[in-house]
Amino acid sequence: MFKRNDWVVGLFSVLLGAFIIFLSSAWGKPTSFDTAGPGGVPSFLAWGILIIGIIHIVGAFFTPKVPVDKQAVWAKEYKEAKPILQITLVCAMYILLIKILGYLIATPLLIIGIMWVVQVRSIKDLLVTSLSTTLILFLVFQIGLKVKLPMGILKIFF
Repeated sequence: MFKRNDWVVGLFSVLLGAFIIFLSSAWGKPTSFDTAGPGGVPSFLAWGILIIGIIHIVGAFFTPKVPVDKQAVWAKEYKEAKPILQITLVCAMYILLIKILGYLIATPLLIIGIMWVVQVRSIKDLLVTSLSTTLILFLVFQIGLKVKLPMGILKIFF
């Protein structure tokens, strides 16, 4: 579970958590309506980050150091990182295409792309999930919350 260099992640997490706690302490005073105040949620999350950082540092300290085959580690890490890179590419394409194609066309393509990366291959599942999710989100944001979504080439219909 813990790797040899987890202390770096732990140290970064501790520093980040402490920094956020310091910043959020200056965000106004709690009121009778909001007892946590504007810094309540960020402070709560920062404490979680800080605790996770301490766990990483302690875990890295107690983990035995064993020799590692760097070639095998790189191949394993690439195999684990490949889906992350693919999803990042799909999301970047979505960002580039949403203004042109519009929300109603680009979002199902995004969902299909992500599902394809995570090994969903059933055409029925891909279509049903992507179209129903897009429709529900469209109704919630465009109709219910009155958020102006980019319509792209479908703008003439809205």
